Amino acid sequence: MIFYLPFLFSFSLILTAVLYYFWMRIPEYRIKGKGQSVTFISVLVAVRNEADNIESLLSDLENQTYDKQKFEVVIVDDHSEDTTNIIVEQFIKNTDLQVRLISLPETLTGKKKAITEGAKKAKGSLLVTTDGDCNVNPDWLMVLENFYREKKLKMVTGAVTFKRGTSFRERVLELEFASLVGSGAASLQMGYPSMCNGANLAFDKEAFESVNGYEDSLKLSSGDDEFLMHKIYRKYPGKVAFVKNEKSVVETAAPKSWKLFFEQRRRWASKWENYTYTHIKILALLVFASNVALLLNFILSPMESYPIVVFLLLLVFKFMLEFLFLRTVL
Repeated sequence: MIFYLPFLFSFSLILTAVLYYFWMRIPEYRIKGKGQSVTFISVLVAVRNEADNIESLLSDLENQTYDKQKFEVVIVDDHSEDTTNIIVEQFIKNTDLQVRLISLPETLTGKKKAITEGAKKAKGSLLVTTDGDCNVNPDWLMVLENFYREKKLKMVTGAVTFKRGTSFRERVLELEFASLVGSGAASLQMGYPSMCNGANLAFDKEAFESVNGYEDSLKLSSGDDEFLMHKIYRKYPGKVAFVKNEKSVVETAAPKSWKLFFEQRRRWASKWENYTYTHIKILALLVFASNVALLLNFILSPMESYPIVVFLLLLVFKFMLEFLFLRTVL
């Protein structure tokens, strides 16, 4: 078994090379001219205790280049205990932006329930989701809608990045997050959808209703993005695409500690048993095994017949490929 460790580790090299290849095959999207505001959009934002952040997001939405008469913002409050509601209500009084505040009934809770309630009351035929602690570019909606309409899609997935930090932890998390964005986009380009992020997602309201929204995953604490993408892709093959455009990138705050980071990842991992695409489970197992193999190669290579230089060469190739991949994503 130990003899095969270098071969198992080499899987990660092959995977990174494949992801890099398909990432590079995603064409950069450019709006024709200044873009057009055609589809009426409902921006759905599920919030809970976002008093420190929600006004910044609303200001970004107020500054969108997309025609203000062609989109609305639906804030769905999930039982906030701070002044989120007061801030939103005050903002509504002083803006010409179409903003509505909805409060979840006492019997409902959670992000999926909040987005579902927002979707029921949304006026738009295109639903766009983001989070209360995010910031968006002025051309964000213009890029998403024009891409969706020109490509005749049912869902658009977009990039999310952590706000640029200066600490070692923040920079490491930024790189790790970029790897998820790139992997999700590349796998979708391959025709094997895996990951996306609900902080930057646009989908056809009719398609959302036709797959029964989040009905199959309401019991899970996360997955409002990935499971919905899988369902829509299954029903509408080839109608889900990643938009590669720097103006469509959404920024969010990085977890404030390593503890919060691991809690977030553990919550994401809780979706494991509910994936219906077998390729996602197989890929996850192989990635895990190849990284364990990396560690075991380092520990056991001096005891084996093959020289440690084999391990070092594999490690150098791994770093080179990951550098190329992450550099283009970032």
